[in-house]
Amino acid sequence: MSRDFKIVGGLDGIPTVFVAKASATVLEAGDIVTMIDGLAVKAGATSATIAYAPHGAADGELYVEMTRGNNFELVGVKDADVVFAVDQRGDACDLKGTTDLIIDNDTSSTNVLQICGDKDNGVVGSKAGIRVKIAKPVLL
Repeated sequence: MSRDFKIVGGLDGIPTVFVAKASATVLEAGDIVTMIDGLAVKAGATSATIAYAPHGAADGELYVEMTRGNNFELVGVKDADVVFAVDQRGDACDLKGTTDLIIDNDTSSTNVLQICGDKDNGVVGSKAGIRVKIAKPVLL
């Protein structure tokens, strides 16, 4: 099991909150999560709002820690869908996948992520190291 995302920048501390999840739901550290019927679950390509679970939660646990807001930057641990281009800076984009989530940097439908606009947000011509912010955070 491996992380989908990791935090690479943010303000002084990342605000989090503990949220209920089903006992049998396993959320890995670094998962992108959403809320369905009042419970935290792993997000997917169609999720309308998302948060980051820095520590995850195992089978049998009833709560998971999730980020509140979006005053931090994430980087995808796995390669993005397409190579990064300068003109993608500031673009809204989606998540792609089910088990392993990646930055879908050539699709704009749910727009849950925004590619960061700073100079260190990606390497032109590479799928690795693209920095994003959560554009549509779960409101907790």
